[in-house]
Parts: sequence; structure tokens; C-alpha cells
Amino acid sequence: MDNLQSLEPGWNEIGKDLMKAFLWILSQEALHNLIRLKLATSNIGDEGMIVLTEGISKGALENLRNLELDWNNIGEEGIKAFPEALSIGALNILENLNLGGNSTGAKGMKAFAEAMSKAKGGA
Repeated sequence: MDNLQSLEPGWNEIGKDLMKAFLWILSQEALHNLIRLKLATSNIGDEGMIVLTEGISKGALENLRNLELDWNNIGEEGIKAFPEALSIGALNILENLNLGGNSTGAKGMKAFAEAMSKAKGGA
């Protein structure tokens, strides 16, 4: 699977536990050439987003350019974890991030924007 560049396991009930299994696969560098990951409508929730962010922080998905996390029941806690991974240099070449349809709300998106500002060296 060294040449795999796009993976779309969306529309599955992945949740936190299957996300941990998926990240174990990533830790084995089996998908190191992945540039597109579509996890849309997978119900990963806050816990799954936090697990994904931990894997990203460890260097998984370093070549990713497109990450689709829409319709995953990601709330404020899950969305706040993501910019923390970016602040340490993870996903430096990410071009597209889709977070539509999640339950972050205005408060969650404000927290996301503030964390992104800090991650990019803002105030």
C-alpha cells in the first residue's frame, strides 16, 4: 500500500476505538504517501478527533494535503485539539480542511480560530 494516495473510509461508524486502530496502521507508516483522507460522516466525535490529532502530532499523515472531517459530531473539545497538532509543525502542507456539519457551534469555532492564531504565532 506504499503507493496509496487517497483513502475514503467515510460513511462508517468509526468512532474512537476504530480511530485508534486506524492510527496504529498509520504508525506503521503503511500509508505514508497518503495525500487525501476523507473521513466524512464517520461519527468520530470529540474523542475520535482527539485520537486523530494525537496521531497527527506524532508525524502520521505528514504528506496529507486534503482532510475531510465533515459531519462527524465533532464538538468544541475535539475541534480545539486540532490546532495544537499544527502548532508543532504537523500537516505543514495541508491545503484543504473540511469541518462542515459538525457540532462545534460558534463557541467551538471561536476556540478553533484562537488556537489556530496561536499555532501560527499570533496573539
